[in-house]
Amino acid sequence: MSDEKRLIKRLLHRYERAGVVGRPVLNQSQTIHVNYGLALIQILDLDEKNQVLTTNVWSRYVSRNALSVYKPYVFCRYKHADDNRTHR
Repeated sequence: MSDEKRLIKRLLHRYERAGVVGRPVLNQSQTIHVNYGLALIQILDLDEKNQVLTTNVWSRYVSRNALSVYKPYVFCRYKHADDNRTHR
């Protein structure tokens, strides 16, 4: 089995074991901090009469997922300089 498949299998097993549906937390009373960003990509149309602006935007949500933390040296056969770093 490839390193990628082993990692995905383990991460999904953590979700199943924790009984997580929707919220990636170990304790359901735990809060989740989410950073949200919005980038305006393009103005598509402006209807001045009805005051409607049609746009194309990109949304970005960033949060810490306690169930998807792993150490790369456990799942990768190759030696990396950042082996002791925890990836999220």
